[in-house]
Parts: sequence; C-alpha cells; structure tokens
Amino acid sequence: MAKWWKRNGLSLTLAMMFVVVFAGQAVTGFLTQNQELAEHGQPTISLGAYLLSAHFYEATFENWESEFLQMGGLRAADYGPLSTGIV
Repeated sequence: MAKWWKRNGLSLTLAMMFVVVFAGQAVTGFLTQNQELAEHGQPTISLGAYLLSAHFYEATFENWESEFLQMGGLRAADYGPLSTGIV
C-alpha cells in the first residue's frame, strides 16, 4: 500500500488541491452572490441552489477559459521559436 501512495502521490496531491480550490471558488461565489442579492433586497439562496445556478457555471467556465487560454498561449510561445530553429 505504501508503494501505491508513493507512485500516486503527485496525482493525489493535485486532485486534493483541485478540490480545495474548487470548493473555495464555490463558497466565495456563493457569498458574493448572496451579498449582491441582499443589496438588491432579494432573498438569499442556499449553497445547493447556488451550485445549480447560472452564476456558478458562468464564473467557473470563465475561470477555466482564462486558464486554458493562458496555458495555450504559453505553450504556443514556448514551442514557436523551437520549431522554427531560432533558439
């Protein structure tokens, strides 16, 4: 069993980090959404309702979109000069 933890330690660590960051994003988005609702005199929503709302999906996909575009841009910038032989 110890060998399995050693072989999969990086994957498990990254998976746990993803879960923690994703939960943090969900909670902060939930608090922000409820604050905006309260400012406009509307009733607040539960965390479960927030996780099914369009606000949560929009915030999540905007975040992921920016990350994938950034990684794609870095990848293109990294491989561009190498493939043309400039470096």
